[in-house]
Amino acid sequence: MIPTSRSMRGRMLLTTTVLLALALPATGATLVITGSPGAQVTVDGQPVGTLPLDSPLTVTLGRHTVAAERPGMVPMEREIIAESDLHTFRLHLRLTPLSRKSAVLRSVMLAGSGQRYEGRRTLGLALTGVEVGGLLTALLSDMFAQNYKDEYLLALDDYENAFVTADLEYYKELMNEKHDSMSSALDLRNVALAAAAGAVVVSVLDAWLRFPTAEMGPGPRPVPPSDQFSLGASRPTDRSGFHLGWRLSF
Repeated sequence: MIPTSRSMRGRMLLTTTVLLALALPATGATLVITGSPGAQVTVDGQPVGTLPLDSPLTVTLGRHTVAAERPGMVPMEREIIAESDLHTFRLHLRLTPLSRKSAVLRSVMLAGSGQRYEGRRTLGLALTGVEVGGLLTALLSDMFAQNYKDEYLLALDDYENAFVTADLEYYKELMNEKHDSMSSALDLRNVALAAAAGAVVVSVLDAWLRFPTAEMGPGPRPVPPSDQFSLGASRPTDRSGFHLGWRLSF
């Protein structure tokens, strides 16, 4: 038997330890999420299921963003920092119902605000753009109309004081030009104001009529988690029982 040196035994032990560590399954902090039934839960933007979850999640070490949302309710977002495998986080994500009155009042103050409050961001931004654009266009058109009016009055004064036929014709043509420009600017101002007012009306009516009703309940079964997250032990595929829920309506 060839004797093994102490350094060789140390290397073999280190190699064995590394191999065993690589063979062990990845671990992480434990995340227990509870809250409003039926809310869709995401971790770092990845869907992990629908409340109530069947079992805790296992998240990797580091910073994570946990969010929950459900139509008709105010979304909620929380941030956690997992620093150790021994950490256990318990998050209760209790969503509150949206208010139809708040949605309407927001739309009155600024078109599209009620839609963004309800979670319909694209429509909300479009309505806000119409109102803001209409108001800015109306403001600029009114400024141009005032300038054209001043120039028209100057041309009118020059026309009344002119004695030469050529000057009379020139100032008359200038008066007509400034008057037409002033009329066009005022027409554009009125159209822009009508568009802005229409955006507010549409936003208010839409916020009232299409307000999302909050339906509470357990919702669909959780979706399978991504590779980054683990839902713990396997769940039986055939489960009997019944669900209780309640509904909010306005």
